[in-house]
Amino acid sequence: MFIDINELCNAKTGDTNYRSDQLCKAQNLLEVQERSLYYAQNFGVDLAYFIESSIHFQNEVMQAHISEKLMTNYLVVAQYSAAVESFFQKHSIQISNAEVVNNAL
Repeated sequence: MFIDINELCNAKTGDTNYRSDQLCKAQNLLEVQERSLYYAQNFGVDLAYFIESSIHFQNEVMQAHISEKLMTNYLVVAQYSAAVESFFQKHSIQISNAEVVNNAL
């Protein structure tokens, strides 16, 4: 499991704090092409498969692939929607806080 750590600088004290952020981890996962990292071949989403393939996929197949990749990297998808805007398909993904989900179980 990867842990993304973000550096935060406190403007008042000048101290540097570090925190783990699920939103940044989700962003990293969605921006990385699968099999492009030498040290983590399974990290990322295989967008090239959907874009370069001669087969036309339904929107639900791509949503399922992205959701599955997020879930296998311990990111809980709270809401996922896709809409077509000006000839582009826009995917909106809401990530849930894992601590809240674990406490609800």
